[in-house]
This record gives sequence, structure tokens and C-alpha cells, in this order.
Amino acid sequence: MIRFIDNNADTYGNGIAIGGGGLTVIGGGEAADSIVTEYGGYTGSACGGTKTLVLGSDNTIRFYTNA
Repeated sequence: MIRFIDNNADTYGNGIAIGGGGLTVIGGGEAADSIVTEYGGYTGSACGGTKTLVLGSDNTIRFYTNA
């Protein structure tokens, strides 16, 4: 589920919440599909409720702060 979070208090932008209460997989390229089917045992009906966040990419993952 993707939910937008309104910010009426200042000019610093709005927010976004991603998650449905269970497993969240975010991947660059084909990584999301590969992670679900090939790694970590995330296939099957019960795996959606693992409450795990998995980040992956076919290539590089970059995090920038104070940008």
C-alpha cells in the first residue's frame, strides 16, 4: 500500500508511507522479483506477513544524506 501524508505545517514537502503491514520488497531493476522468488524464502502465502523490509538492486544501492 502506498499512502501520501499531507504536510500543512510548513513548506518542507509532503510524506509518503509504503507498506501493507507485512513484507516490503523494494528493488532496482529485476531485483524485487528475484528477491521474492530466489532469496530469503519469501514465496508462499504466509511470507507476506513477515514484517520484513528488503532492499535490493541488480547493481548499486546508494544512500545520500544531507543532500
